[in-house]
Order: sequence, then structure tokens, then C-alpha cells
Amino acid sequence: MASYGFLHKVVCGSTNGNCRNTPVLLANVDEGHNVRCCSDNEKTGWVKKAQCDVWGESHIPACNSAKTYAEAEAICAASDARVCTESELLDDCTRGSGCGYDDERHWSSTTAPKCTDDASCDDGLPCTADSCGIDGKCTNEAIGCGKLVACGSTANECVGPAVKGADPGELHEVRCCSDEQKNGWVKNSLCTSTLGRDVWGQSNGSLGSCHGAKTYAEADAICIAGGSRLCMAEEVRADCTRGSGCGYDWEHVWTSDDNSENGLFK
Repeated sequence: MASYGFLHKVVCGSTNGNCRNTPVLLANVDEGHNVRCCSDNEKTGWVKKAQCDVWGESHIPACNSAKTYAEAEAICAASDARVCTESELLDDCTRGSGCGYDDERHWSSTTAPKCTDDASCDDGLPCTADSCGIDGKCTNEAIGCGKLVACGSTANECVGPAVKGADPGELHEVRCCSDEQKNGWVKNSLCTSTLGRDVWGQSNGSLGSCHGAKTYAEADAICIAGGSRLCMAEEVRADCTRGSGCGYDWEHVWTSDDNSENGLFK
């Protein structure tokens, strides 16, 4: 049953999907999101993953996008199934079940309480202003201090603005830049033409594995250890690191820029 006093978690359809670095968001029940269903009993044609005790499907009987939570419940119930839990979706129980939904978020039956006031949204970080919206969702916005994070590609949309403030203790993805050529690092023509100089970018390769969910200090150390530096916000937004891997074209990555109320990107 739709829980109007609560928010529902909407979850990325795959641990390898484009939404994997921010896999869970909160949604009001009247928002529109994709539908994937789970069944505790075997169903012909539904996917069954070895790590899961449920069967999953997206074609029910057709693809179902932009549905409210009540509609999602009805769609699943009509197939003698149910809306999946957050943990089932995070365990990839419906991954690969169709409709191209591996890269998008879906309704889960898992709820979270709505915020009641600004104090209930306190994230404990000194550089964020914490506020409770009329929709019951918390907003934690970095203002006047901290660093900037920037969306990894101008061709993609990240959650929130393309460039935004971030408390240094927040967790974001890491891409590094170099002013000197490095084997295997990307060098994009748009970067050179926009900035009037050459910059090479990388997400993994000689940096080792992909580096997701890192603090600013951790990101800075990763780039230094790789003989490089954190990129500036203008470099990320000039696509200097676009296409360098790890799916971070869809995510906010750390930059070396300080956040300022009077800054270029504020």
C-alpha cells in the first residue's frame, strides 16, 4: 500500500548502471518512476540471480515507466508479484530483466520517514545548510565553504546542478588531470579548444581501480599518488576527463576549486 506519510526509496536497476554511484534516492508516492517487480515464487521468463531468492521482471506485460507508487503496486499485484525491496534491487535481483532500466531508478517498497524540520536533516557536516522541504525531503547544500564538484560530462545530466558546492567530508567520485601527456589518459579536443591548453584526464588506468565515494582529502591523495592533480571545475566542464572510464560521466567528481558564494560556478 502506498505510504503517504513516508518517502519510498527508488533504486538504481544495476550495480553497473549509469546511476550506480548514487544508487538510492527518496521519492514521494505521487512521483513518476520505473517499475520492476519481484516474485517469491518461480515465474517462467523472469530472471533469477544466484545471489537472490526472488524472481524479477520488467515487462509486466509491457515496460512501465513514470508510474506512481500506487500504480507500481497495482502493476506488480496484477502479475501475482510485488514491488521489490531496496535490498533486492541493490543485490541486482532484477538486473537485465529488460526495458533498459538497468541505468535508471525504480520504485522499491522500502520506506523512509519524511523530515519534520530542518534539525531532522542535519548531516553533521560543517559546510552544508540543512533544510526540510515541504515535500518532506532533506536538502543538504554546501554554501560559502568547502569545495566544488562537477558533472563528469557536458553530454549527460547528473543529479542536481552541473557544478555545486560540497563539504570536504562528503563522498564523491575521483578523476584526475595532468598538464603533461600520460599513456592511456584521454585528451579531448573540446578541452583544448575551450581552455586553449592541453589537459589529460583519467579515472582508472594508471590510477589503479575506479575510485568512487571518496572524501576530498582521499581524492587529492589519489591524484598525487598517480603523479597528477585534481582537475579544476572548468577542466571537468570542458570535458577534459569525459570518457575516461568508470561511468563517471554521469556523476559529480571532485575538483580543486574552493566553493565561494561569489565564485564563477556558484
